[in-house]
Amino acid sequence: MKSIGKKTLAWFLTVLIAFGAIFVVQIPVSAANNPYPLDGGNGVAAGNCTYTAWEQAYNRMGIALPAWGNAAQWYDRAAASGYQVIPYSTGVVPPANSIACWSGGYGHVAYVVAADSVGMVLHESNIDPYGNGTYLKDLEQWWSYSSWRRNNLQGFIVLQPQDATPPVITNVRVSQLTNQGYTVTCIVTDNEGVNRVQFPTWRSEITSDGCIWYNGVRNGNEWSFTFSDANIATYYTTHIYAYDNAGNYSTAGIEQYVDKTAPVISNVQVSNVTGDGYTVACDIYENQPDSLDRVQFPAWTHVNEQDDIIQQWWTNPEASGELTKLDSHHYHAVYRVNRSDHNNETGEYLTHIYAYDKWGNAGIMGSTPIQILHGSVQSISIASNPSKTVYYVGESFNRSGMTLRVTYQDGFSETIDSGFTVSAGTFSTPGIKSIRVTYQGKSTSFSLTVHKRLPFVDVPASGVYYSDAVQYVYDYDYMTGMNPTTFGPADNLSRA
Repeated sequence: MKSIGKKTLAWFLTVLIAFGAIFVVQIPVSAANNPYPLDGGNGVAAGNCTYTAWEQAYNRMGIALPAWGNAAQWYDRAAASGYQVIPYSTGVVPPANSIACWSGGYGHVAYVVAADSVGMVLHESNIDPYGNGTYLKDLEQWWSYSSWRRNNLQGFIVLQPQDATPPVITNVRVSQLTNQGYTVTCIVTDNEGVNRVQFPTWRSEITSDGCIWYNGVRNGNEWSFTFSDANIATYYTTHIYAYDNAGNYSTAGIEQYVDKTAPVISNVQVSNVTGDGYTVACDIYENQPDSLDRVQFPAWTHVNEQDDIIQQWWTNPEASGELTKLDSHHYHAVYRVNRSDHNNETGEYLTHIYAYDKWGNAGIMGSTPIQILHGSVQSISIASNPSKTVYYVGESFNRSGMTLRVTYQDGFSETIDSGFTVSAGTFSTPGIKSIRVTYQGKSTSFSLTVHKRLPFVDVPASGVYYSDAVQYVYDYDYMTGMNPTTFGPADNLSRA
């Protein structure tokens, strides 16, 4: 209904007085969801004022008001519920589509259809307009502020059009998985404001009846909830209910598995041991597919306890092994322990292995074989030459039997037969060859002899006094013999 202007209201009042009649409007009502009874009060079926005020708000504005009790309680309870209220004072003009509230006894409420500075049009029930004890069940009439209606008038409840738009839930995600639960986070927005977000959670294999509705924690538009009551390994369901201030709601949900079985570590191997470090490798089995998170290798020396262990090794990437995924359940991890990461300390090193899945379950290998690091190599020398030191052109070097004596930073020495490089391959020329040997940045050398093969049928390779002499002059092309197959060691030498 449009607002009635001051002149119109005054004219309307003059007409009513002239004709000596009260203008009564009968408006159909709908009691759907109305928390107040239609009849009652003053011993006659004059209708409850609370019933009619509630119906008017519902029929005209689409607003289903809460049950605020007796009329005398409406003003204060509406304010407590977040509704705007305007206290009455001289000169106050209530907005149309508000509710006027009176105190005293059970109080009284009426729906404000229109108002100006002179008076207001009210729609109400259980009203005695004549003051003669006759209460009307449904009345819509103009009243002046100067009339007795201002007595005990507390003020007005302002009604706004009902919000019908539910909140919007986006960016639902699961994080912080543990073997006790997980965290659900989402973004919730609403055109009028979000009232609350709840997260009912239960085991997926059973009914949701009786599940706990957890209240979310708000950070701006982000709402989150941490579930920490997963007492068995199974799937859990979490639904999201987002409510606005008008009672509209939206839903979303996730299902998440919680695992309690730790990965299994096997086939631990140590290799590439040098004075400055060693390599640890292992295999890992994870019962849930694609769920191994990381493998950590905390290492330390016996010197000064664990002062050299990597800080926060359980999550620090510096202590993480390099993972190779073999299939959805099997993995291989490799980690290099470097002395430079442990204060360059020498002596005994210990390494443990921890394999974590994405729920934080940890498989543990208490200790790998103790490794002793002696520091960097200070010097090397030939401990024993190769078994073979004489070769013919076209033959390849054979290191069999060769060993090195290695001295380390801490004074420790050892003899090794592998791990070093030798600068020799297939020999193409005769002569005395200096062969270079290198190990961890240090080098030494030794010599061996390479000959041409003698083609002479009259010169044994050994066993006679002139064999070495013939071999020498033939290696260096000083003498080539009588012909390609005969040297003639007993013949006279002719001057050229």
